Order: sequence, then C-alpha cells, then structure tokens
Amino acid sequence: MTLYSKRKELWLFIFSVLVLGIEVGIIANIIFSKFYEINKSLFISVALLIVLITIGILIWVMFRYDKKLFISRMLFAYDKENKLFVDIPHSPPSVRARILFNRYKILFNNQNAKNQNNFKLYSEQGEDFINNAVAQIILSRFIKHRELYKEKVNRERLKDVLVKYKYIDIDDILGGEEYEEMSSIELTLPKGFMIVPTDNKSIKIVSKYGFLTFKWVFGYRDGSWTIGDYGNGISYTKLLSAFDKTEISDCTEVQIKVELEYGFNPIKLFMKNTVEFNNFIDRCIAYMEDFDIDRSKEKFNSEVFSNMAKFLEKKFNSLKQ
Repeated sequence: MTLYSKRKELWLFIFSVLVLGIEVGIIANIIFSKFYEINKSLFISVALLIVLITIGILIWVMFRYDKKLFISRMLFAYDKENKLFVDIPHSPPSVRARILFNRYKILFNNQNAKNQNNFKLYSEQGEDFINNAVAQIILSRFIKHRELYKEKVNRERLKDVLVKYKYIDIDDILGGEEYEEMSSIELTLPKGFMIVPTDNKSIKIVSKYGFLTFKWVFGYRDGSWTIGDYGNGISYTKLLSAFDKTEISDCTEVQIKVELEYGFNPIKLFMKNTVEFNNFIDRCIAYMEDFDIDRSKEKFNSEVFSNMAKFLEKKFNSLKQ
C-alpha cells in the first residue's frame, strides 16, 4: 500500500502544480499588462526568480526519498549456568539464536583452542555473536523469500560485503546446504538491487528504484536490572516461559530492536521494478512481524487458558499424591 499511496501523492502534486500554473499564468498576464512597461528589468528579474524557485522545488520533490520506518523487537535468552542460548516458547528468534550458537561454538573453539568453552555474554565476544546472529536472521529469514526475484546474489561479493561478520553462515543464507525448509530457497533481490558494505550493526540494499536499511541495537536484562542501548525492563522470557519447563532463573534476556528504513525513488514510482521492490518490502515486514515480541505475546495469550488449566491440573495431582 505504501507504493500506491506515494503514486497517489505524486499525481496530486502534479495536478496541483498544473492548476496553480494556470492560475499564476492568468495573474501574471494581468500584472504584465499593467507593470511591464513601467519597470522591465525588475519584472524580468522577478519572473526569472520565480521560475528558478519552481524548478528547484520540482527537482527536490522528484529526487528526494521519503523515508519510512518499521520497527521489530526480537528476543534471545542466554543460560549463564550452562553457557548456551535456549529456546523461548513462541519466540522464533530464540530458536535461531540457539541453532547459530551451537555452530558458533564449534567455529570459535576451532579458532581459539586455548579458550574453549570460555564464552562470555558481557564482552566483545558476546556482542560479536549477537551481531552475527541478528545479521544471519535478517539475511536468511527477513530478506530471503520464497518468491524468486531477478537479481541473484553473488557468493564472493556477499562474502566481501559481510567480511565484518566473522561467524556468519553464507551457505545458510544462500541456500547452499541442507538446514530447514527454507534452505533450498535461493537468496535473490528485486532487479537492480545489491547489498552494499556498512558497519557491523546494519545491512543496506540499494538501487536506482529505492533503498532499504536494517539497523539494530540491543540490551540485556539480568534479574531486575537492564543494561545496554536497548531494553525496557520487562522480562518477556519470564512471561513466555510461565507454563514451560524451561528454567529461566539463570537466563539473561537479550532484547534486540531492529529498524527497517526504506524509501522509493519518486522518478521510478511507476516502473514495474518499483512494484516488485514494494512487494519485497511487504514480505520483509511480514517476516519481521512474525519474529516480533508482540507476535510471541499474541501466541502466548491464545494458549494461556489451556496451559493454565493443564498447569493447575498437574499441581493438583501432585498435591493429591
């Protein structure tokens, strides 16, 4: 719907300019007939200034990107006692973090033989893993779609772009190895788009049709306090694990705020490839919503009464025994 609303805005703008131009033309003819002969140089100067300002406004409108922002929040949980990431009920990001961490430990231990099993969450190493995990989820879940787009992603170029992410799994992103149901899907982009280098907390895709940028910040919640750039003090891990056997008393909750900023090139609004780009954004947002904390809460709320009944029944039976 974003693209079609932008098209509507552009048509309204063009129509308004035409109507205003006609009205200004009528007024200009009246002024011209009365004042041109009195002061020709001043009249020509004012007319040229108005024309230049009008052209400048048109160029600014046509070339500027009207940026939109969509925000999603993901959830990881780290078990400090057993030194591993654990699954949180109804939270797909936590499952992905657990899978990626198992692979990360193997790679890290191979590269750091003297420091095996010495992972620390509150360290550069921990931050490095979270950045890798978020980038992996964005590329392999948010950006990779079942719809096959026209622009194939070159493996070697992708490696160069993601060189700051030391432990990222290129095969999982591109669909080169057998992982899950999405592993056979190729990573493709809308025609003319490419992933470009940024820092280690963002991923950017650009084209003459528009752009989109993923950026993220994260914070930790441990016990009753919160540290880091992001964290609102609410323990979602405790809530979602209320009726589950998962032991969360020794878990540190990691909240990640992911921002998707995107914009369309107004000159290309009526191109077919811009429509494809718009559909691509819609799919990215749909995956972000599926990984969001609020979606996890919705799933939890839909099952809370049945889970509570089962929980109370078990407690009652244990008391009877």
